[in-house]
Amino acid sequence: MQEQSPTLQYQHRNSKLKVESFLQSHNVSNGILLFACYFNDEIFNILPPSKESQTREGYYAGVFAYPTESWMGLSTPRDLHRGTFTTSASESSPSFRVYEIYNFCHLLLDGASVFEWLFVDHGPLYESDVWISLKSQRDTFLNCNSVGKVLGYAITNLPFEFKDKKKKKKWDNNYQQKMPHHEMLRLIGIAEEIVTTGTYSAWIVEGPHRENILSIVRNEREVEQVFAEARERAANLKAQKWETHLPDNITPQVRAFLGQWLVKLRIHNI
Repeated sequence: MQEQSPTLQYQHRNSKLKVESFLQSHNVSNGILLFACYFNDEIFNILPPSKESQTREGYYAGVFAYPTESWMGLSTPRDLHRGTFTTSASESSPSFRVYEIYNFCHLLLDGASVFEWLFVDHGPLYESDVWISLKSQRDTFLNCNSVGKVLGYAITNLPFEFKDKKKKKKWDNNYQQKMPHHEMLRLIGIAEEIVTTGTYSAWIVEGPHRENILSIVRNEREVEQVFAEARERAANLKAQKWETHLPDNITPQVRAFLGQWLVKLRIHNI
C-alpha cells in the first residue's frame, strides 16, 4: 500500500481516536478496537469538488471486541446492550455506527451492507492485524443475497413510478429522497461489479463509471435522467437472475471459517 500523506495520516489517527472516544462515552472502556474509518465520498474517490455539489453525509464506522473475560460473568455484553451503538448526526456531533465483533460477524452472515467495510483500502482508516486477517477473506462473504440487499437498498431511492415503467404518477410532491442520487448509482455499480467479477473495489478508478457519478455530484444531470438510468441498470441486473458463479448465500465453509476466526480472536488475541 502506498505511503499516506500527512493529512491522511492525521485522519487515520483521528478516526481511531474518535471511535475510541465514542465507545468510552458509552461506558465501553475495556473494548479493543479492530477497525475504524470515516465513511464519506473521499474513501470512494468521488469527493465533491465544491460545497455546492451534492454530498454524502459521512459517519464514523467502527468494530471492537470486548475482552474474553467480560463474557464469563453473570452479565455478558450482549445482555447489557448487544454491543451495537448507533447515533445520528447533530450540529455538534457526527453520526456513528459501531459494532462489537460478534454482532458484526452475524451481519456479515446475513448479507448486510457492512461487508463494504472489509473492502475499504484508502482514506482515513485504522485496521488492526486481526481485522486484516479477516479482510484477507473478504471475497468469500459476497453472494447473491448480499448483492440483492445492496441493489434493494439502492432502488429504495427511486420514486414509486420510476420502479415500474407502467406507472405515470407525478412524483414531485410526495417523493422523499433516501440518499444522495450519486450514492444510489454507486451502490448499483457495486452490485454490477460483484455479479460480473466476484469482487469489487470501494475505490472507484478513473473512467466512465467514476465520471458518470461525478456528473451527478456536480449537479450536471437532470434528476429524471438519473432515475431512468438507475431503473434500467437495476432491471438489467434482475433480468440476469444472478447468472453468476456467486453462491446464493454464505456457504457452510465460510460460516465455519468465520466461527473459527472468532474463537481464535477470543482465545489468543484478547
